[in-house]
Amino acid sequence: MKKISILLAVTSFTFYLIHCTRAVSPKHEQIRQLYISGIKELKAKADRFFTLSSSADIDIISLRNAFKDARFAYKRIEFLSEYYFPTTSKAINGAPIPEVEADNPKYPVEPGGFQVIEELIFADSVIRDTSYLVLQSSLLQDAIIRLEKTAESLLLTDAHIWDALRLELFRIETLGISGYDSPIAKLSLFESAEILKSCITYLLVYDQDKNNNYKKLTDAIQTSIRLLESNISFDNFDRASFIRSHMNKVTSLLNETQTITGIPYFTEPRPLAADASNLFDSKVWNAWYYSTNYRKPDNSKLLEELGASLFYEPLLSGNNMRTCASCHIPEKAFTDGLTKNKSFDGKKVILRNTPSILFSALQPAQFADTRVSFLEDQAKQVIENPEEMHNNLKHAAQKIKKEKKYSNLLNKTFGTTEIGEIEIQTALAAFIRTKSSLNSRFDDYMNGDDHAVTATEIKGFNIFMGKAKCGTCHFMPLFNGTVPPNFLKIETEVLGVPEKYSEPYRLDSDPGKFSIIASEPYKNAFKTTTVRNVEHTAPYMHNGSMKNLVDLLEFYNKGGGAGLGLHVTNQTLPSETLHLTKDEQSSLVAFMKSLSNR
Repeated sequence: MKKISILLAVTSFTFYLIHCTRAVSPKHEQIRQLYISGIKELKAKADRFFTLSSSADIDIISLRNAFKDARFAYKRIEFLSEYYFPTTSKAINGAPIPEVEADNPKYPVEPGGFQVIEELIFADSVIRDTSYLVLQSSLLQDAIIRLEKTAESLLLTDAHIWDALRLELFRIETLGISGYDSPIAKLSLFESAEILKSCITYLLVYDQDKNNNYKKLTDAIQTSIRLLESNISFDNFDRASFIRSHMNKVTSLLNETQTITGIPYFTEPRPLAADASNLFDSKVWNAWYYSTNYRKPDNSKLLEELGASLFYEPLLSGNNMRTCASCHIPEKAFTDGLTKNKSFDGKKVILRNTPSILFSALQPAQFADTRVSFLEDQAKQVIENPEEMHNNLKHAAQKIKKEKKYSNLLNKTFGTTEIGEIEIQTALAAFIRTKSSLNSRFDDYMNGDDHAVTATEIKGFNIFMGKAKCGTCHFMPLFNGTVPPNFLKIETEVLGVPEKYSEPYRLDSDPGKFSIIASEPYKNAFKTTTVRNVEHTAPYMHNGSMKNLVDLLEFYNKGGGAGLGLHVTNQTLPSETLHLTKDEQSSLVAFMKSLSNR
């Protein structure tokens, strides 16, 4: 009965919206009209919310219901809003943290939109700042008006529409069901259901011949909707099964249907292939996107071979003794196991803990403070850092050029035995890009191997993506801060990490990203690194202050530095306790260990 009611509701809604566009033949124009109608609905819902928020006697229940209605309306058009107008979408539903603009870092832009409003009306039983609520409601209206104006001149194609639909499905998997944009109200499961219902509405525009592939696709979507609306609590929702058994099926059927319909895929370079159907498939990831040329070069295999040799080459260092592998030890998941390694002269320690090179290729910024964009530039900075390898690339190239063992490989790779700075940087980066394979036991499980992980590890994943909120910063499937579904930027967070994880706690003095961009939100901000291979990369944090996974989880469970009692005015990690039991923490550890490469 539930299945029939969903189908009837969606079909009726579609008939109503499409009825006025029957004379318009292009499918993409019908979609545009649906999108415009959806924005008008959103505008009406936001206007009602503003009216209620401006009332002298606010009814909190009515206000919350109006908020839900408006958010649901936004979610029904989110796929095109986010795809074409990400800046306006951020104003409507962006994260509730200040936005730093590179050309004006001293004056961060204050956040606004649904997520800010959610904190105002759901965090407490009463609204403590009604004037600020009215202001935010007004700003939301303004952002929606901007979206409405841009829609009138929007030019769509079928290929763009299907591309946007696919990305929206991945947005559900990676952000939606984790509670990323509804951390307090916890509306994420119901909102994800609304998105899927709207997907059926849009797909029915293309299914005017009643193709069997469309039926299989919409049936799979309806099954997913029923799971999301099954009254399972947010914390208890089985995300592993939902993604593996249902959403993977939906995205695979979407691809099949697009192919049969004759709608092309985009072929331009992307981090995630335009025809991807499973996020845990290594083949759909393009680590070369995060290079200066975006594409894998024809001589990539030779570059990787040369880079592997240079990675272990002591001639890159000033004293011909230290190599990249001196600190990035393969047997330790390319870390060194130390809190902080010794400086080049051995008289002190370097500034930060040694990160793993594993999966560093699948992120758009390098170093803990995100100071460079490319692995090529990272290699240069490490080699030329007087505390690390104390050399310069020109000098290193001259030494390597004299080594006969490189002559043949250089000639095959570059067509000459000459080598310079760029060639060294490119080769090292190429080697590091080979270290991003999704081949852990958990990847096997998400690709269909029923026996790859244990029930405890699956439970840990569900806690990671649900109650513990880990997945709202360590985004699936890379489990780092590279933001899905486009994977074009990486987030930094202020966690309030102490100098040492022992009392009395003192906030670590490392300014983090603030040393690169002097803006208040970046004080003590550091890049969100991957959880993959965390079993082998202790100690943790930028300063190595967390000695083991037990300490690490305890720190997060207590609410970070603020939860420890430290004064961290700009902490982005919620300071409230997560209330994780010992059993839940053990399950989390088990899951994280299932992410180790083999």
